Amino acid sequence: MANEQPAPRGNPEEADCLSAPESTQENKVEILPPEEKPSADPQVPLRDYSANYRPLQPKPSAPEPPKPSTAAEHYRNSILISSAQKTAKQTANKNRILFAAALCLLCAVIGTISGTLSANIAIERNEASRSDSSAAISANSQTTEYRPAVIQTIAAETAPDSTGSESARVTTAADSIAGSEAAAVASTNAAVAKTARDIYNESASSVVSVTAQIMLSNTLFGQSYIGQSTGSGFILSPDGYILTNYHVVEGGSDITVSFFDGSEKSATLVGFDKDNDIAVLKTEATRLNAVTLGDSDTLSVGDTVLIIGNPLGTLSYTLTSGVVSALNRELSDENSSINMFQTDAAVNSGNSGGPALNMDGEVIGIVTSKYADSTIEGLSFCIPINDVKGIIADIVEYGYARNKPLLSVSCQSLSASTAARYQLPQGAYIVALGAGGAADLAGLQTGDVITAIGDEVVTSVLELKNALKNYKSGSRITLTVYRDGSTFTAELVAQEAVPASPRTAYSNVYDL
Repeated sequence: MANEQPAPRGNPEEADCLSAPESTQENKVEILPPEEKPSADPQVPLRDYSANYRPLQPKPSAPEPPKPSTAAEHYRNSILISSAQKTAKQTANKNRILFAAALCLLCAVIGTISGTLSANIAIERNEASRSDSSAAISANSQTTEYRPAVIQTIAAETAPDSTGSESARVTTAADSIAGSEAAAVASTNAAVAKTARDIYNESASSVVSVTAQIMLSNTLFGQSYIGQSTGSGFILSPDGYILTNYHVVEGGSDITVSFFDGSEKSATLVGFDKDNDIAVLKTEATRLNAVTLGDSDTLSVGDTVLIIGNPLGTLSYTLTSGVVSALNRELSDENSSINMFQTDAAVNSGNSGGPALNMDGEVIGIVTSKYADSTIEGLSFCIPINDVKGIIADIVEYGYARNKPLLSVSCQSLSASTAARYQLPQGAYIVALGAGGAADLAGLQTGDVITAIGDEVVTSVLELKNALKNYKSGSRITLTVYRDGSTFTAELVAQEAVPASPRTAYSNVYDL
C-alpha cells in the first residue's frame, strides 16, 4: 500500500516504545520535536525520546575499607588490650578486698559494742536478781515462821491441783534460790556437751561426807560401845540442807558433815522417811554450792551415770562411772521395799547417800550401798530422785513425809513354821496398838492377825506395808482379821503417820 509505513528497524523493544497509547484531549502534552539527526535509514528519521525519562542518579560510592594493619601493629594492639584488661581486673579485685576488709571491720566493731552492751545488761540483771533474792531472804527472816529456802523448790513438787491429783513440778534448789542467773547458766551449759571432768569440777563441792556416832552392842559379852557410821550426802540448798540415806544416821548422834574445802560442821536431823531410806540434815553453813535435781523418769538403760562419794569412809570425793543397767528393781529387806534403778558403777560402803549424776550434771538418783555385798560385783543401786522429791520437801517443811496412812499398830511377821506351831494363819501379827489410833477405834486387839487389806492377801508385815502404799491418810481401809479361830472384817479411817517413839522395844516389830 502506498501509505503504509515500513516497520521500524532495530530492537523490537524499542519498536514497542514507539507505539504510544492514544491520549485524550485533556491529557495531551505538547512535545516539541527534537532536533532531527540523520539516520542510517534516510527514509525513517530517528527521534529522541529521552525527554520523557528521568536521568538515572549515580549510586553512592562505598567507603574505602580500612587498610589491613601489619602483624606487628596487630600484636602490639593485642598486648595493649590484654594489659588494660589485666589492670582493670587487678583494680576490681583490690576494690573487692578493700570493701570486704572494711565490712569485716565494721561487723567486728558492731559485735564488740553489742557484746559489751549485752554483758552490761546481764550484769545489771544479775545484780538486780541478787538484790531481789537478798530482799526476799531478809523479808522471810523477819517473819515469825522461817520458811527454808529449799522449800521454794521442792515443797510444791506434789501439791494437789484443782482436781485433787498430784502434779509433778520439776525444779531445782539452785534455780529457785539463784533465780534467773542459775537458769541462764543451766541453759547455756545444756547446749554444750559436758565431760566427766567438767561434771566432777562442777559437782564435787556439792558432795559431803557424813559421820554419826552410833551406840553398838557386843552380843558376845553383852556390853555396849560407841561406834561410827560413815556415808555420803549432797547439798540441797545454799543455806545448809543436806540429803543422805537414813540408814547412815539411824540411831546416831553427834552428826558431823565434812565439806569439799575441808571444813566441818555439826548437823541436826530434820526428819527422815525410813520406807524410802532418806534423811534430811541441817547445818549452819551458808553460801553452799547446791546440786541441781534432774528428772529420773527420763532415764533409759544404757545412759551414763557418774557417782561421787566417800567409799570406805576414808576415800573422800571419789568419782566412779557406769551405765544404767536396769530400771524399776524392787529391792527389799525384812520390813521394807524400795524401787531402785541398777547401775554397774562401783559402789562401796561409805557411798550411801551420795548423788548419782547424769551427763548434764543433774542428780537423778541417791546412791545406797545398803544392798551391796562383798560377793556382788558390778552391781549397784540408786533411789530415783523423782520418787522422793515430794517427801524431801515435806521433811524440810514439816519434819516428816505427809499423807502417809497410819493404822497405829505394831506388827510382826509370822513365818510358816511359827504360824503352824501356834495354829495361826500367816499374816501381820499385832503386838501393840496406839491408844485412840485408827486400829484401836476399829476394835482391833493385840494377838489379832491381819490377813488381807482390801482384796489383797497379806502374809507378812512387808506385804501389809506395800499394800498400804496404795492409800493415803484419811482413806477408808478394810482389813481382814483373824481372831480366836474366826475371821472378820474391820473398817477404819487411816490417820496421818507422824514419826513417834517406837511402841515396843522389839527389834523385829514394825510400826504401821
